Amino acid sequence: MIRLDFETRSTQKIGRQGGVGAHKYAAHPSTEVLCMAYKVDDQPVQIWSPGEKNCPFDPNGHLIEAHNAMFERCIWHHIMVSRYGWPDIKSSQWRCSASRAAAMALPRSLEEVGKALHLSKQKDTDGHAVMLKLARPRKPSKNNPAVWHWSAEEFRKLRSYCMDDVETEYALSQHPDVYELSKPELELWQLDQRINLRGFRVNKPLIEAAMRLIKHWELVLTNQVRSATDGAISNVRSVPKVVAWCHSRGAHIPNLQKRTVDNYLHTHPGLARDVRTVLRARQSLSKSSTAKLKTMLASADDDDRVRDTMMYHGASPGRWSGQRSQPQNYPKNDGIDQERALALIAAEDMANLRHEFGDPMITVSRCLRGMIVPEPGKRFYGGDFSKIELCVLAWLAHQVNVLEMLRAGEDVYVAQACQIYDWPAERIGVPERDIGKRGVLGCGYGCGPDTFKEMVYIQTGKIISLALAKDVVKGYRRMFSKVVSYWYALNDCVMSVVATGETKAIGQLRWGIKGNYLHCRLPSGRLLSYYKPAILKVRKPWHEDGQPGTDSVTYMGVDSITRKWRRDSTYGGKLVENVTQAIARDLLAAAMPRAEAAGYPVVLHVHDEILAEVDNDYGSVEEFERVMSVLPTWARGCPVTVEGWTGWRYKK
Repeated sequence: MIRLDFETRSTQKIGRQGGVGAHKYAAHPSTEVLCMAYKVDDQPVQIWSPGEKNCPFDPNGHLIEAHNAMFERCIWHHIMVSRYGWPDIKSSQWRCSASRAAAMALPRSLEEVGKALHLSKQKDTDGHAVMLKLARPRKPSKNNPAVWHWSAEEFRKLRSYCMDDVETEYALSQHPDVYELSKPELELWQLDQRINLRGFRVNKPLIEAAMRLIKHWELVLTNQVRSATDGAISNVRSVPKVVAWCHSRGAHIPNLQKRTVDNYLHTHPGLARDVRTVLRARQSLSKSSTAKLKTMLASADDDDRVRDTMMYHGASPGRWSGQRSQPQNYPKNDGIDQERALALIAAEDMANLRHEFGDPMITVSRCLRGMIVPEPGKRFYGGDFSKIELCVLAWLAHQVNVLEMLRAGEDVYVAQACQIYDWPAERIGVPERDIGKRGVLGCGYGCGPDTFKEMVYIQTGKIISLALAKDVVKGYRRMFSKVVSYWYALNDCVMSVVATGETKAIGQLRWGIKGNYLHCRLPSGRLLSYYKPAILKVRKPWHEDGQPGTDSVTYMGVDSITRKWRRDSTYGGKLVENVTQAIARDLLAAAMPRAEAAGYPVVLHVHDEILAEVDNDYGSVEEFERVMSVLPTWARGCPVTVEGWTGWRYKK
């Protein structure tokens, strides 16, 4: 195996925060390779720089590994092959040490995983600072017109840093706690790379029109605020000024966070008109539509396609996460006429957009998906696993009454609403069904009334009473009694495995200890991993002051909020959530190769949905649904179904 690492410089910014993807970065004319470190098998690390001999090794017949390999393979293809004439490397040769680490629930970052595993070789943080300096252009001055930072000493440090990175990557790959990807997962990672390189197309003129329209709307709101405050506020984004002004008007709002403002507007119906105008303007301008549009535009290549947006094993149960434009976070259109709204946005018709749809910021946000379009002469096919977490959870817990309803096509959400309100089905209306739906989808992993109340607010902006939240939780636990029992049974099973080291099966799952890991072997055969498990006393949110902690399973993991490596604790409901989402992920992962084999190239997948782009005269919704719906043998009996659609723009 050959391990390699490139150091480059470019006028393009790369990375998650406002940067372009590896493909666009590597293809840009300003991007240059400064050096490449490489290690053939266990031989000493070597270094190459431009001006030295041609490709110093023959890549044919070797596996090629890099950390976050998408970057290295794009640099290799766009620069080393195109500019230097080096031999190309086949897709099947590439491997990624970052993906291997992530698949074991270890940190993806080379620096962080090195610390977590106490590798003999650690990333050079001083060299990292030099790399950042040399990689980015400087602002030329009269005395120094150079575009780039450069000195012989800094270049020496950069070469040393690059070599150290390869040594650290080698130490990582050799560590016994970093397993090789299984054959199915390796094939899935290779498909993930192809999907990322394929990308999806966006409508640039439409995005640009939306950005101009939003800029106009920002001017309208700014003028409204200036008028309402007699010029006291000229920038509604200035938090200190807005809060101080509100206080001067008797509105003692503590901060301008979305929930605070929503709650304040809801609980103060007699609020002065000028204060209400300012707070509503603040809420409108706090939407992230502008940032998402800018990112979509900046990420698009010259062929209008956005690439390198999906991160394999970005979430611990194995699901993908997004980077840069992140279509996973685009809101649903909530039933608006997307075609009409997009036509008005394209025409920059502010008056009719406001008249027909209300706040332009909200409307543009709901139309973000519609700015993803196929190539001329092609169409999209989309398919979504309907209620997949509910199906998997009921299947795991043997919740027979729910399984029967799902197989019969009955409305589980109405049935849940009947439990909550103690009403007959014919009396359940849209609002009650919605609460039933949120109960079914929100209470499956052990949440209590306070958590459910918070969840409803986050998802909808609506504030429900604690009494209703208590009724929802009670109703769920009556209807899903087997699921409730499953929380406790799974917690007891895992506690026993960690305490004794014995392997135990519970239903379709098999738990055991191997080395430094607690593993759950999922029905698909994939391992869900928890690093360095231990039973410790842990205080839970429901514990009262002075109450001792409860014996809990703990493990080392990456915090989903801070991204820091730390010891975390888990419990029955959380373990059920992990395995349910992991199995749902495996169903999606099994469907993508089938779609590809059936002639439906995948350009995007979001949560439990696949988006494929094909010729206009190819395929049908019925066929696409059949292809996605095929159950692997390990999932026999799981009542999943697929809802498909076809069209000429993305929708949800």
